[in-house]
Amino acid sequence: MAVKVERPNEKLGQRVIVISDIHADLKAFLMLLKKINFSEQDILILLGDMVEKGESSLALLHYVMELKKTHTVYAVCGNCDAIAMEVLKDTKNEELLKYILLRKQTLIGEMCRESGIELNRGTDMAKAKKVLREVYQEEINFIFELPHIIEIGQYVFAHAAVYPNRMEEMKPSQAMKADDFMNQGYCFEKYHVVGHWPTSLYCKEIPNCNPRIDKENKIISIDGGNVLKRDGQLNALIIPDLTKEEVNFTYVDQLRKAKVLNTQEAGEKSFCIPWTDSLVELLRTEKDFTYCEHISSGNKMWIPNSYLCEERDGWHTEDISNYQIPLTYGDIVSVTEETSRGYLVKKNGIIGWYYGMLEFLSEGDVSNYSTYGMITREG
Repeated sequence: MAVKVERPNEKLGQRVIVISDIHADLKAFLMLLKKINFSEQDILILLGDMVEKGESSLALLHYVMELKKTHTVYAVCGNCDAIAMEVLKDTKNEELLKYILLRKQTLIGEMCRESGIELNRGTDMAKAKKVLREVYQEEINFIFELPHIIEIGQYVFAHAAVYPNRMEEMKPSQAMKADDFMNQGYCFEKYHVVGHWPTSLYCKEIPNCNPRIDKENKIISIDGGNVLKRDGQLNALIIPDLTKEEVNFTYVDQLRKAKVLNTQEAGEKSFCIPWTDSLVELLRTEKDFTYCEHISSGNKMWIPNSYLCEERDGWHTEDISNYQIPLTYGDIVSVTEETSRGYLVKKNGIIGWYYGMLEFLSEGDVSNYSTYGMITREG
């Protein structure tokens, strides 16, 4: 199968909204569209992984399909979206069944349940696929026809990667799955916008879920870790004009909001432990924390016990940092964790520990604070 490249003939000068890795979170998607005042005058580009891992894969897919009929919407296929195409194959039935039973929240699993197909170890996936091909022909065709790369104006869009000088020669799998793309040493003439790899994984000291913009190499990565991370967010990259290189961005998350009641200075030194390098040694435990040594770096930090899990090769942690975030009285933050040692919070996409007092806000209270989730300008 050859890579599909789409070059829409759109009027330049329209505002373009780029969103990636929604992961079946329809509520966050609707919140973000409302926040940016998305309208029929805009162009919406979805960078793949619309489905899987979240609770509303089928509803999200249906919403995008309907939105495309009334608005200017383009979408590329992500590696998670491509799983739906397994329904078109007569092979790997056992592997697909194991995936559905293990993951629980999947598009194919939702389709099966909506079609009355009971899912268990004895499910005949060959028969199930035949049913799904009939009942969900339109949905499966929609995903099958998605391009892997979109090029408009001074921008190129893909889920995970586009390699220099050989766009048309790429395999679909290369465009849909490429980890750590910003560190692979590529440089482009046009801005290349990708998702797939949560931006916080690029952070060595201070965790940040906002889009990362490499002006020198012209790469923008926008996956905020929505659904995947406890403190993740759904980002929107806003391009006012496709002929120019100026961009803005904003985000939404569904974490509890609170008002900061004590000013706090930034910590002197910090480091991050990403899930890609998460092996730790447990040193001692006190209440809801364990003092750990990060195996590969030798760095030590207190980690919430809820972030630790034992696997075959030892103990691992979820993404975590010991960064002490600077905050001022009155700041509005998203709260990820409430612990005996303090709060893990996020302000303007940056995550860190806060050791003062908070006043938790109701949904109505949050809307009264204009400081939360402001659009940031980059260019």
